[in-house]
Amino acid sequence: MDDRLLSERAVDLETIAKAVSQRLSESLKSGERLDNVEMATFPLPHVATFQGFANTLAKTYWTTDEAMKNAWENARFMKNDLAVMECVEMRRRSVALLEWRVVPDNPDNQAQNDAASAVEKIIKRTPRFMQLRENLLYALWYGKYGAQLQWGRALVDGEPRYYVRSWIPVNGDKIVYKTLEGAPYEEERVGIRIGYAQGALEEKYDGQIGPTDRGLAYFLTDEQRDRFIIHHHMIEDGDYDDPYSGGSIYGVGIRSRIFWTWYLMKETLAWLMEYIERSATGFEIWYYPAGNERARDAIKKAAEDRVGHSGNIVLVPQMEGQSGPSYQMQRIEPSMSGAEVCISIVKEFFQHQIKRYILGQTLTTETGATGLGSNVATIHLETYLQIIKYDAINLEETLTRDLVEKIRKFNFPELEENSLYFKIETEEIDHHDRLQSIMALYNMGAPISTEQALSAAGMTMPKDDEDKLINPAVESFRANNQQGAQGGGNPLAQLLGAGGGGGQSEQSESPQKEQSEQERAEPQQQAHPQRGE
Repeated sequence: MDDRLLSERAVDLETIAKAVSQRLSESLKSGERLDNVEMATFPLPHVATFQGFANTLAKTYWTTDEAMKNAWENARFMKNDLAVMECVEMRRRSVALLEWRVVPDNPDNQAQNDAASAVEKIIKRTPRFMQLRENLLYALWYGKYGAQLQWGRALVDGEPRYYVRSWIPVNGDKIVYKTLEGAPYEEERVGIRIGYAQGALEEKYDGQIGPTDRGLAYFLTDEQRDRFIIHHHMIEDGDYDDPYSGGSIYGVGIRSRIFWTWYLMKETLAWLMEYIERSATGFEIWYYPAGNERARDAIKKAAEDRVGHSGNIVLVPQMEGQSGPSYQMQRIEPSMSGAEVCISIVKEFFQHQIKRYILGQTLTTETGATGLGSNVATIHLETYLQIIKYDAINLEETLTRDLVEKIRKFNFPELEENSLYFKIETEEIDHHDRLQSIMALYNMGAPISTEQALSAAGMTMPKDDEDKLINPAVESFRANNQQGAQGGGNPLAQLLGAGGGGGQSEQSESPQKEQSEQERAEPQQQAHPQRGE
């Protein structure tokens, strides 16, 4: 086979590859599905991977949270525990305060860059957007959490755009899911628990209400799902022999993980409070003559008048002939060693165990011995920052899917799906180190982009219509040394003390240098005449 034939065949293969790629892209954009139905189906239905399955008429997953399965009251009371919620809110707040932006999938695509900038402005019009992100992070506690969106239209950069006009949070315990039974193209089917408004909803949305393990739920259509953001925390599968844990694939929260540890801690606190109630005030032993009921009643009244009904009073009859007076009071002070043991167990065992699970360490919330010159505090901080980065990346994916992608679909339908991403800045940029690196490269003669230098300083290029702040010394130097700069000079390096001058300054200095050398040489010639003379 000659080279010409090989070349023609290569061209044909390249053309075919492009045609196939274009056809696939067109089919995906038009919503066509795979011809092979099995490729669009899970190989094994999720409900079939359990020893048995607890189902309802609406075929929904049961509640998997350990606290909810034990008692709804305990699940609600856990949120009132300040020691626990301090750690949860610290994680939520740390992620919610991070900077964010919208980035294109292809930075070289100008249409995506323009759309990313517009979508970022649209998102910034969302009221209380920081609190929206903070509420979604309640998924850390519940396993899942949501928000209902109310869309509106407004002018953004002179163009009418759809934006989030208002939102309200949706408690994670209200969110339920239909079971996955292996149907082709099966997607999550979300339901929201409902109560007294059932009758009004049935009239408006016939056939979308069904029973769950606890009450009724209203199941969303695909169009209604576009008006919800639902965030999930840790996604995992349930145990084979526990069919009630099947719903774990939609999120497991911190509450479920720490429930039994929290429960034992509360039991220990109950024992401590009972000990304090019964023994903290000590004991008083009141003696009275044995067999004298009037004396007994009188001594009882005297004891109650002294300490009230909350004290520990013991009435002891004293037989005649015993040593000591017939009427007397003896006080026994309590020992607090038992209370101190309970406090130590609660604080140093249970609370530290819960705190380490939520935050990964303890030094970000309390003091501790680290040792002189040790790196323990830095290691604790890095551990906490890793957890924050995990939460931030997880939230990025949720907001990309349920917010950015919806805004793209409503405002920029011509763009490809998933061409824009919500990005949270989790890496702190050290601008000083970056500028030092740029200066080192500049001194070595490497070409540096002005835009890159400004970006390293955390700034952007000024626009043409913006006022510019420029060092007047630099402007004067540039105006006076344009000719030298054209001759290969380095005015910026001179200003920064990096050495190297412009051509004109070198030329202006050279005659003065020659003149000074001649003046120094003339006295020497006069002092040392030539031998010939």
